Parts: sequence; structure tokens; C-alpha cells
Amino acid sequence: MWRFSFSTGSTANFVSGNLPSQELISALATGYNSVAVGAWVTRQFWTDCRAANWNDPTNVSFTGSLPIGNLANFSSPGPTRDGRIKPDVAGPGTAIISVRSSDTALPNCTAPTTGIPGNAHFVNQGTSMAAPFVTGAIALLYQKYGALTPSQVQTMLHTRAVVDGFVTAAGAPPNKDFGYGKLNIGDMTDPFCAVTAPNGGEFLVVGHPVNLTWSASDPYLGVTGVDIQLSRDGGTNWEVIALNQPNSGSYGWTITGPTTATALLRVTAKDAAGNFGQDASNATFSILSGPVAVGDEDRPITEFALDRISPSPTAGKATIVYRVPKVADVSVALFDLQGREVATLAQGRHPVGRYTVTWDGQVGGGPAAPGIYFVRLRTPGLTRNRRIVVSR
Repeated sequence: MWRFSFSTGSTANFVSGNLPSQELISALATGYNSVAVGAWVTRQFWTDCRAANWNDPTNVSFTGSLPIGNLANFSSPGPTRDGRIKPDVAGPGTAIISVRSSDTALPNCTAPTTGIPGNAHFVNQGTSMAAPFVTGAIALLYQKYGALTPSQVQTMLHTRAVVDGFVTAAGAPPNKDFGYGKLNIGDMTDPFCAVTAPNGGEFLVVGHPVNLTWSASDPYLGVTGVDIQLSRDGGTNWEVIALNQPNSGSYGWTITGPTTATALLRVTAKDAAGNFGQDASNATFSILSGPVAVGDEDRPITEFALDRISPSPTAGKATIVYRVPKVADVSVALFDLQGREVATLAQGRHPVGRYTVTWDGQVGGGPAAPGIYFVRLRTPGLTRNRRIVVSR
């Protein structure tokens, strides 16, 4: 029931008190889980269908249309009778072009009209025009964020609404005319994010430094922070390396154990609106046990060498000792008799020193088959090999 009614020649009140400027929200709009929509003036003029007939682009407007930005004069004010803020937001509501129903008469294009060139659309106004805008915005929120409760929808509309001078002229928001402001769902585009390294196939060694790199951008609000995570089981579980890092494109990390052959790096780029873009390594990479430097000061290191492998024959684990006479990129790997690399034992930049690395007796995720294998030490321009025998 209306609190106040006005028409030409009569004024009526259906409840006590004459307050024509508030508490006029209809009953359906006062529900706790409903979204009540006001309307603001978004357009004053339009070119009607006469332009299509005589190339006469006459501007037409609704009688009494207010300047753009104002609250529309047909938008009912709140609040509810129990003091809750309604409307929630105001949507575009004047001179809205919408489709024309096929069962309505064609417009008369010889006088100012709401008909639009082509006669498939017409111009209308009202909160019945503003409500579909808000409904469409809510649909976009559902598409972006999944199932939302009515309270969550209301909160998103309230916190993202635009507050301009027209809104504040009606009172500090939220107010009885605009609610929390003018409809705005803000930036809902995710930042771009791409992992660049490690991106699959690399061998990283525990204890060694590595630069984790990515590319991330956001054309609207910018990337405000980056989260960096590591999976050691192919993406099932993730551990945090660092959170809320600046979007520098690189993060220095000292590699930690445990070792794995199925590591993935994941980077998440975030913006100020709560959107995020995420990417992971294109393929798995390996984290290996680092070679352990061993002391032997009595023997100067003058050449690259594989010193010993023990035990050999072995029924399981074996220890390999090797020497590095200068800073160099070194790899130590196991090969079968067909020349296939079946295990990587150490790889990366080595300072001068003597090192020991342990082979766990595994090949391809299971125990190595009995037979002859070769341990190969490789540096730029040099290769050393030693035989190892596996017996079961």
C-alpha cells in the first residue's frame, strides 16, 4: 500500500503522516533478500525514426526530463518502514533503448516519437528499465564468482557502487534516494600471468639459488601482488614459497628439499579488485639432491675427475665422489648399456671442491634392473665415465 499518492487534481494518504519524499518503496522491494533498484537520468535526448525517413535527426526528450546524472523524478525513495536502506543502488533509467514487441503498433514517424530508426526498438524510461541493468550485472557477478548468496550480491553491489556529486547531494551514502550509489560492477577481468622459468624439463639442485620468473600484467588496475607456490607431486598439493610479492617478474629462491621429479611452479597475479590470473609450469621439472662437498686438503684439485663409486657391485644405493678444479657447470648422470640417460644425480654450477652424491638405486620410479651402468661426469668440453654394476 502506498504511503503517499499524487495525481493531477488529487492527493491522498493511505497511512498517517504526509511524507511524499520518503518511504515510497513498494512492498516487494523491501524484502531482506531482495535488491531494490532506483533510477538515475542517463540520457535526455534521442534521434527518433523520422531520421530514417527524411534524414532529419531531430532530438526528442521525455517531458520534464532532468539533466543527466540526477535521480529520475519517478524513482521511489526509501528507506523501509523499519529503517533499512532501500533502494540498494540506482541503475540507468531514462531514455533507454529496448526491443519493441511485435504485437505493438508501429510508431508514427511523422511526429516526435519513441520509435527508433528501423522500428525494431523503442525508447522507454522507468525503474523497470533500471532493474534489468542491475539484473544483468548480478548475472555477470554469478558468472565471475559462481554461486553467491543474496547477502553477498548485495554487498558487492553496495561496495562497488559509484558515489558522485549527485549521490552525495541527496545525503551521505547510503541515502534514501540512491542507496549506496550508482550501479557499477567495476573491473572483473583477470590479470594476465605466465610462468617463464622453471617451465618444464629443468633440473634444480637442493641448496642452490635459482631465479623463478614470470610475466604478469593488468591493463585496468595493475598487478598489486604476486603469490608464488611449488608443487612436488605434479599439482595435487601446493606449498607457499612467497606471498604478496611485487610484480618484478623474478624472485630469488634457494632450492629446498625434498627431492622430486614432478615439481611445478605456480604464480598467481592479483589486482586491487580481487581478480587474479594464474599459471603453472607447462611441464614438470626435477629437484635433485645437491652434491655434498667433502674435505681432502692433502690432495690439490687439478682436474675434473670421477674418483670412486662405492659399493660396486651394489644391490641398492651407491656413492659417487668427483672433483671440480674450477667454477663450472657440472652434471653427473647414470646411463645404461644402450646409452640412455636413466637418472640425473647432480646438475648445476659448482664451486671448486670435492663432492659426493648418492644414487638411490632407482630408475624410472623403480629399482634398477641388474646389469652394467655407467656414471658420466660432464663439463663444457670434457666427459669422464666410470662403470657401476647392479646385482640383486
